[in-house]
Amino acid sequence: MILAETPDSFAPPAAFAAWLACAAFTLWFLLLVDKAVQRLRGKAPQPPNNLLAVGQKDLDRRVTVLEEWKDGLLQKLDADKSELLAAGERREEKLSGEISEVAARVDGLQAALTGIPGEIMALLANAKNALK
Repeated sequence: MILAETPDSFAPPAAFAAWLACAAFTLWFLLLVDKAVQRLRGKAPQPPNNLLAVGQKDLDRRVTVLEEWKDGLLQKLDADKSELLAAGERREEKLSGEISEVAARVDGLQAALTGIPGEIMALLANAKNALK
């Protein structure tokens, strides 16, 4: 009797071992498939750290150059602005002088024109007296 029960008593551990072996094989196979897929896709290349440092230094240098260029442009802009304002003031002074000159001439002409009718009348009166 003991011999008859022996195969049945080992059946559950053998089934569990078979199930565990099947699960392990399936997991191993899935990991191999995942590894193969990753190899087919390939990983994104990662730059070495020294290249990152060189890139950072290059960017810093470019930023510095651009900031210096911007500062130079701002100084030149300020200088040009001052020069334009000074030229405008000189032009305004010159035009003001010319306008004053023309205004004085106009005033002189107006004074001369106001006296012309009286002179014309005097000439006509002289001419009339001379004809008599």
